[in-house]
Amino acid sequence: GKETLYVTVKIAVMPLEEAVVKGNYTPPQRLNTGNVSSVKNANIEKQPISNPLEAIAGRMPGVYVQQTSGLSGGGMNIEIRGRNSLRTNPTNNGNLPFFIGDGVPFTSGSLDGVTSIGFNIIPFSSPLNTIAPSEIESIEVLKDADATAIYGSRGANGVVLITTKKGKPGKTRGSLNFYTGAGKVSHTMDLLNSQQYLQMRHEAFINNNSLPSGSDNDLNGKWDSTRYTDWQKALIGGTAKLLNLQGSVSGGNQNTQFLLGGGYFRETTVFPGDFSDNKISAHFNLNHSSTDKNFTAAITINYVADKNNLPNTDPTKAALTLPPTAPNAFSTDGTLNWQNNTFGVNPMAIFQRPYSSITNNLIANSVLSYRFVDNLIFKTSLGYTNMQLQQTAVKPISSQNPAFLPVGEGNYGNNSFANWIIEPQLDYQKNFGKGKLTINLGTTFQQNVTQAQGYFATGFVTDALIYNPIAAPTLIGASFDYSKYRYNAAFARVNYNFNDKYLLNLTGRRDGSSRFGSGNQFANFGAVGVGWIFSNETFFKGLSKVISFGKARGSYGTSGNDQIPE
Repeated sequence: GKETLYVTVKIAVMPLEEAVVKGNYTPPQRLNTGNVSSVKNANIEKQPISNPLEAIAGRMPGVYVQQTSGLSGGGMNIEIRGRNSLRTNPTNNGNLPFFIGDGVPFTSGSLDGVTSIGFNIIPFSSPLNTIAPSEIESIEVLKDADATAIYGSRGANGVVLITTKKGKPGKTRGSLNFYTGAGKVSHTMDLLNSQQYLQMRHEAFINNNSLPSGSDNDLNGKWDSTRYTDWQKALIGGTAKLLNLQGSVSGGNQNTQFLLGGGYFRETTVFPGDFSDNKISAHFNLNHSSTDKNFTAAITINYVADKNNLPNTDPTKAALTLPPTAPNAFSTDGTLNWQNNTFGVNPMAIFQRPYSSITNNLIANSVLSYRFVDNLIFKTSLGYTNMQLQQTAVKPISSQNPAFLPVGEGNYGNNSFANWIIEPQLDYQKNFGKGKLTINLGTTFQQNVTQAQGYFATGFVTDALIYNPIAAPTLIGASFDYSKYRYNAAFARVNYNFNDKYLLNLTGRRDGSSRFGSGNQFANFGAVGVGWIFSNETFFKGLSKVISFGKARGSYGTSGNDQIPE
């Protein structure tokens, strides 16, 4: 009968229940029967990285990520739950996972493998360098049979799913993110000074009971024994500068949402000279649904243009092995010093032999869906990827000793990867009392074409023509490669959840791949996963203050690997 009530409440801040993408199926994390790890945008955008794989290094159990070069644009090795193949060659690595960006398969191997002659500083660069980390919403890694069997003959080494940002309803809003930084070689070797070096050299000849020869310029008087150069400081002692500028505009209403973003990334090196990796990225997403929510359409387009300019050879070895008494690298007129032909390897010549790679990468994806009845949805995913890579590594006349009448040389490579995929699917959901049944049926049609060709040109008499291989007196077709990969499959997934306690997930897939041998081009794959959320049981309520959530799960299944030479 009181007219006024006083109610005291406690505020509990709890995170929203995260969902994970698992092969066209998005269960909440707590209801997932497979082994899936995820890194969200909040962790990705805080890291000064140029490759998305760097964002997951050290953040996922069972996922090993290693940089093969400290330079921007360098290669990345990734292994999920260990090594599964003896083929570890970068051009034919059987341990790479299956990469998918916004539902579109992405090449896992390096495009420059065929034309790597002379491209020494970042051999076998990572193709994921052409995906802007700032545009990524999440990265999921699927590890076990229950999670990867839906990908059949492509999932044995795990699956990496990259999802980019999408538009959200609300007022039109803008975002601008800028950061800059600097880096240096954190630790250098403790090397001998000039006196210690000469003492060691003289002692070596005494121990060998011999005398210095005419080629031992550091001991026969041809070099100034009082000189000292810290070659580590001269060759790798600079400061690498980093700049990243990203912006976006998004908004929309409940029926239509959009997001338009772009960015600029630049990273220099610790080497002397103007060497840098420059990226321009663009991202577009548009989502639309009918008023009754029966029809939905979404399109996502990502584009990255990357230009990387570097010396052709890493100078670190020279920085550690050159004698401290070696002559000055430059003459008084600013040209390279060869010290009367006694300075056979001038380290500064490295920086006059540039390597350049220009990459353009386009990823486009569209998803159309229509709800026929309350529980049945038909959708089709359409995807296209096109990556172009041009490489040039030249050896100008000006970078060589003129006493030997040098000629200009160059290596040139052109590589491309084009992929399309179509995946029609049917999704069915039905509640039966405390149980919920989800069925997903679909097919996959995919094709990709990889082309690569490399040329070696020599005989240039002027550096003005060195970037035009047709002008060379001698042009050699060093390498050529063409491959077409075709793939089709049918798959099904059945998931049953009873009372948010007992979970069952069944997966089946039949694959056909052009990489399989004649008569064995089709294979069957499947998995079963079970889970028990015991923290939801009545007998567990008394321990809720000690353990807030508990789940036991297990799976068994088969997956495959068609990453074999054609």
